[in-house]
Amino acid sequence: MRRSLIDITCFSEKRKRLLLLLMEGKKDIDEIKEILDETSPSILPQIKILKENGLIVQENSTYSLTRIGILLVHMLQEVFKTFDVLEHHFDYLNEHDLTPIPKELLHRIGELNNSEYIVPSLTDAFDPFAKIKPLTKASIWIKAFIAVYHPA
Repeated sequence: MRRSLIDITCFSEKRKRLLLLLMEGKKDIDEIKEILDETSPSILPQIKILKENGLIVQENSTYSLTRIGILLVHMLQEVFKTFDVLEHHFDYLNEHDLTPIPKELLHRIGELNNSEYIVPSLTDAFDPFAKIKPLTKASIWIKAFIAVYHPA
């Protein structure tokens, strides 16, 4: 019996992790078990569900995403990133007025995944980037929103 795609992909952490792993490419069962730190009895039923619902295929001893699986996981990656951002920064986002932020940027909030909210101390008031400068040295690229209050 075919289950809903929402149920299959979102309501099982094991299936979600497996789908995201297979987005990286074909994997055999031993690689899957090792990377996901799972046992055969815990992961094989999840593989069976994904196969029965047309999201993964088995070719010899390897598993990979179907075309529908690739499309679905690509879209879900953005949703999962958005959930991660909302969960990680929930208090901040809930306590602040977000209406000045253009909706086009709010729709891309998942891109702030793995971000950090930095509040400069009063001693850094005239050099608000003091805490940010060391972080940028190791970065390849940076995306930032900066609100600066200057008494002048």
